[in-house]
Amino acid sequence: MNIEEENIAIHLKDVGIRYGTTVALEHVNLQIRKGRITAFVGPSGSGKTSLLKSLNRLSDLEKDCVVEGEVIVEGFGDLNAEKIDLVSLRRSVGMIFQKPNPFPISIRKNFFLPLRERGIKDKKESDRRMEKALKRVGLWDEVHDRLNERADRLSGGQQQRLCIARALVLEPDILLFDEPCSALDPMATEVVEGLISELRGELTVIIVTHNLAQAKRIADEVAVFWCAGSCKNIVEFGCVSQVFDAPQSDFASQYLSGQRG
Repeated sequence: MNIEEENIAIHLKDVGIRYGTTVALEHVNLQIRKGRITAFVGPSGSGKTSLLKSLNRLSDLEKDCVVEGEVIVEGFGDLNAEKIDLVSLRRSVGMIFQKPNPFPISIRKNFFLPLRERGIKDKKESDRRMEKALKRVGLWDEVHDRLNERADRLSGGQQQRLCIARALVLEPDILLFDEPCSALDPMATEVVEGLISELRGELTVIIVTHNLAQAKRIADEVAVFWCAGSCKNIVEFGCVSQVFDAPQSDFASQYLSGQRG
């Protein structure tokens, strides 16, 4: 393996996704580099979230979903060819959803349950890890005296930060974000974007977003998805400045300029 290959966290080879007979994506070839923030952009229905869910096998939970090709994740090999420990995979490749989804139990138990699943049962150690994660997302000062209150009573922005902290407490290598700010107000969005940006260099991050300005603000690289006629693929991929300033694909140019999509 050369140095370039060692810098790849995820390698997709001729990946296709379909739901029954309906094709969502086809012939996707993509390399996601370690420690980078990669944005998936494109019109609704272009396959962004479908591809995102295939990266930790949440696609298994979608009715009639079939993922073809090779989805190679560092440390796990081809997710479609190997016998995969899904618990370990989803611990290593965490996901933050569009709508915050804290467990409807106390803030403390939102951390203790996943830590217990990982084999960490000591209360002091669990408390230490919880505090570290909550401080990482700037939430500790806001909730340290409310840890026994229900997490779903926090504000929307606080809930999303808690979900990020809950993912971080398991020390993942990759974090997937599916429209994490779509339900948040501008101030909460700014906070979450800042948190995602701070993960650069530490984790590999992929974010699905319809907000092109957000992609430009926080991403290092961007993949433009398109779904029209026979085109159900990624039509452009590269560093943010190159893709936004000088796209090579007509589809990407028209979408990024607001002419289509």
